[in-house]
Amino acid sequence: ELAEMMKGNGNVKWGNKLGYMIIPIPMKMHKDPMDYVREAKAIADRKKMSLEAYFSYYGGLLIAKLFGFK
Repeated sequence: ELAEMMKGNGNVKWGNKLGYMIIPIPMKMHKDPMDYVREAKAIADRKKMSLEAYFSYYGGLLIAKLFGFK
């Protein structure tokens, strides 16, 4: 795919796209510290599969187009 991008005739877009997710931080006491990490990862994975990141990206893009950059 990188070779196609370098040719210049592909429909591949350059650059990064940025969206954001609001992730609640669980504040519980766990016996195993890795339980906290596993729970946070499960929450993040569920959020990634939702449409929240896409809506935040396109919502930000819409606001930037309407009001412009300063």
